Amino acid sequence: MNLTITFFVSLLIALVGVIPPGLLNMTAAKISIKEGYSRGLVFSLGVCVIVIIQTLIAVIFARYLSKHSEVVRILQQVAFVLFVLITVYFFY
Repeated sequence: MNLTITFFVSLLIALVGVIPPGLLNMTAAKISIKEGYSRGLVFSLGVCVIVIIQTLIAVIFARYLSKHSEVVRILQQVAFVLFVLITVYFFY
């Protein structure tokens, strides 16, 4: 039940993030103008399916990371090293 609620809240937030004009919406508009309304609708439905899949993967990873704090600690250490290396690279 908790996973389901988290998924649908995340999906709602992800879809709200896709609504403003952006690359996907402009592409859908261009396809609708050049190839017809139905092609644009199919493209938009494809985008929605991809957003649903991305949201599901994000919820699964978030659930895994919340249960395994040692993985989070290792990821933080790796991220720290990477940011230090990137910082040194940009200074030179």
